[in-house]
Amino acid sequence: GDAYGEYVPGSELTEIVSLANAFHDALQAVRGKNYSVSPAYSLYPTTGANDDYAYSRHFVNSAASNIYSYTIEFGTEFHPPWAEMELVVADVTAGILGFCLKAIDQSPSVALDTSSVTFNDVPELETTARAVVFTVIGLQAATFQIVSGPSVTSGPGSFGTLPSPTAALPAVGSIETRQARLWISFTGTSAGDIAQGEVTVRHVESGQQWVVPISANTIERSTVAVVLALDQSGSMLSASGLSGFANRGQVLKFAAPVFVNVLQEHNGLGIVSFDQDAYVNMAVATAGTPTAFDPTRATALGVIGAYAPNPAGSTAIGDAVEAAHNILVPATGFDQRAMVVFTDGFETDSKYIADVAGQIDDRVFAIGLGTADQIQPTALTALTNGSGGYLLLTGSIGPEDLFLLSKYYLQILAGATNMDVVLDPEGNIQPGQKHRIPFNLNEADIAATVILLGQTDLPVIEFAIETPDGNLITPAATAALAGVDYITAAGVSYYRMTLPVPIGAAGARVGTWHAVLTVNPVYYKRYLSTLDKYPDLAKKILAHGVSYSLNVQSYSGIRLQAQMLQDSLQPGALLTVRGVLTEYGLAIGADRVQVRAEYERPDGTAGVLAMMETDPGSGIYTAPLAAPLPGVYRFRLLAQGKSMRARPFSREHLLTGAVWRGGDQPPPNSKDDPGGTYDSLCQLLLCLLGEKTLTPTFEKYLAEYGVNLGALRECLKTRCRQPPRLPSGVGEIPWVDFLACQSARKIDPLLE
Repeated sequence: GDAYGEYVPGSELTEIVSLANAFHDALQAVRGKNYSVSPAYSLYPTTGANDDYAYSRHFVNSAASNIYSYTIEFGTEFHPPWAEMELVVADVTAGILGFCLKAIDQSPSVALDTSSVTFNDVPELETTARAVVFTVIGLQAATFQIVSGPSVTSGPGSFGTLPSPTAALPAVGSIETRQARLWISFTGTSAGDIAQGEVTVRHVESGQQWVVPISANTIERSTVAVVLALDQSGSMLSASGLSGFANRGQVLKFAAPVFVNVLQEHNGLGIVSFDQDAYVNMAVATAGTPTAFDPTRATALGVIGAYAPNPAGSTAIGDAVEAAHNILVPATGFDQRAMVVFTDGFETDSKYIADVAGQIDDRVFAIGLGTADQIQPTALTALTNGSGGYLLLTGSIGPEDLFLLSKYYLQILAGATNMDVVLDPEGNIQPGQKHRIPFNLNEADIAATVILLGQTDLPVIEFAIETPDGNLITPAATAALAGVDYITAAGVSYYRMTLPVPIGAAGARVGTWHAVLTVNPVYYKRYLSTLDKYPDLAKKILAHGVSYSLNVQSYSGIRLQAQMLQDSLQPGALLTVRGVLTEYGLAIGADRVQVRAEYERPDGTAGVLAMMETDPGSGIYTAPLAAPLPGVYRFRLLAQGKSMRARPFSREHLLTGAVWRGGDQPPPNSKDDPGGTYDSLCQLLLCLLGEKTLTPTFEKYLAEYGVNLGALRECLKTRCRQPPRLPSGVGEIPWVDFLACQSARKIDPLLE
């Protein structure tokens, strides 16, 4: 009909009346005054007044706020006496307070905190996330929903939502200040691109809407210049502990080329070596396509191939760190700098790490070949942990550790180039067998490298990749696949893929992939024929097959950062394994991932630690382990979970901790040079055994008892060129190193 009245949607009218009643009830509670609640027009019928405009404008402009309007008439006369007016003020004040509390309860206060969303400097092909943030004050549930976009208004690329276009806050028991986030994603296109866009978001309960602008720019994927610092001291001639490798130097020459061959193009590579001094073998140069024709890789492989320990060389790690830093500084055109220090002994000559640590601003990774008391990595631990790198120790090496150093190099390579290790298993394969090793990739993975390490340079193992849809990628097939390369070099072969791979009807990216391994019988027989000098190794291969290690790495939005924390370097220390898991920079909580750490103690016993999230939603997982035994503790951190879109993923990381007697003693420096003690001892012994001290008669007497004094003097001179190692945690004179000459039958047991 044509009746005069106020027209309000039913759901809103209920809220309006509820708020008015809250005002009424709070006012009445002061002294019992009963004010009536009714539409304003019943008091003064008007149309087009400011209260009409404030409320009704949202019907024609959805971006305008929906404002409820009220008219308040108080008192029973226009000019009440002041004593009555004071009571009226108390009435109305209570009514307003009751009204406001009910308003917060009934319709929470909502404010947009992000006036725009900015994706600044996103690397090519990398996906990142930013949030549209709202602050909500109240206790009722609040729901925010993307109703339009996110869309691109200019430039290349596209924006997306993670994980859904809706964010909801549940109702709570008391008034709180909370935040709601709607996540917007952007994937970098080509370097130099700029994209603009917008997204429209609505608060479902009130109907209020906001249009939020978005901007993004793309830069090149970051590059890193890396310098390898290789120990060539005399101790590298010590026995390796591995079949087929006479000394530690040969193990280095087996493992280090993996780093060179797998390094991504456009990154930098340099090499220094060191004993009591440091030597620049190769200045930093940019790596090209990973083929035999790349001059940077060819030069680096040549340097490693020519590597030879110095029998009389001592160990000055500080010299090596300084030399590596000095060739990194002038290497321009790279976004980051890093060095990888490889050593098998503790510092015995200056410069020491402590002398140069304050000058180093590069990321430092280190690999220690040997036990904790042999390496005594106090200074290396402080240097690497403070730089963003880390230290990995082998401990005692046995026949099962063939690929351990190579794994360390590959993991450090992944860390230096912002890759993550997805899977890192080992195995043995015999002729006639087929190994299908599964690994998961998902929408967060941008590129993947699947690396196969073998124990021989011969192509004994044939290597293919199977996609989730069952399509087979072979070395020959890569020629016709854009974004897929197959590279083979000495002891290593790998597939490098940009995802998705253009194969099959829809391409291959998300799902379970397989590395498919078989044995080439011709090369298998040829390899066995080369092992005449290593009968034990030949028997092992005949019994169990050829050893291999598979390493899958991903350039991904899902990242695992791992760290070993120690409260001491002495036995009894507490080792804490720490891992941080993120997806597009957002924490991965315990509701969608499980994290554990497998460990092995120095005595060979092993166990598993369940890693717990330190705070809900932090993505930080830790687990402690007491270390009562001196030696190296090896850890394998494993994370298995679901991405935001509920797709499986896995990540791995190797860590080591070490304790030894005297581990907390300060590291050496040039002001406290342990070499000075050795020099004094050497001078004393050379004097006591010199020709001026021992007469020819006494020399003849010693010869009758089987002592070759000339050989003894020569042995002493040789040992004094390289200061011997101190025993763990104490400062005794290392007589056992000097008397090792007995093994050459230069000292008669009776005389000893």
